[in-house]
Amino acid sequence: MKKKSLAMALMLLFVCLTTAGAQVLKVESGVAFAKASYNKAFHPFYISAGMDYLDRGWFNLSSMVGVSRHGYKNDLVIGDADGNLIPANNIRSGTYLTLTTLFDVKKTTVDGFTLYAGVGPRLDIKAGDGVSDVDSQTEEMLREAEPFTPVLFGLRCEVGVKKRFNNIEVGVVGSYQPTFTHLVKNNSLFKERSFTLGITLGYALANDN
Repeated sequence: MKKKSLAMALMLLFVCLTTAGAQVLKVESGVAFAKASYNKAFHPFYISAGMDYLDRGWFNLSSMVGVSRHGYKNDLVIGDADGNLIPANNIRSGTYLTLTTLFDVKKTTVDGFTLYAGVGPRLDIKAGDGVSDVDSQTEEMLREAEPFTPVLFGLRCEVGVKKRFNNIEVGVVGSYQPTFTHLVKNNSLFKERSFTLGITLGYALANDN
């Protein structure tokens, strides 16, 4: 409960600090291709909402609050009732509240497409358990042996293209997101990095076309 309350408080503070100067409100949703060190990649979906502000023509700031899953996919060897080893395609993940603020550099073409690239810090706060495809007893054992880190620090580096139709913006964005904090507490083998591919939909509060 304390973690969820902290996450909500940070989200409200984040929104209050940025909404005053918002120029474009937007949502983004897509799929991530995440991999934690030696584990196999898994593909969680994500969704976020936020705004662009402090637009100066060739750059703007962009802040987002979203929900994502961090975890891993691995071949876990477990035993059955007779003591035989059974390889299982194991997925474990945690649900995180994600906050980002990016510095975007952009260029609008003669056709009205805006090309942009941005980079900025990323903060992930664990808000709950994600999905797991092992039995409850094994999951409880893994939670004790390999607990997820409650706060993750990383970067978001993105490139995208968007086009405005009156006040509506639609676009496609891809990002690379390295995580500097270990995904599993005190285990350097769980260093996560991910690529995302998403669709954006925005609403410009002022049409400057």
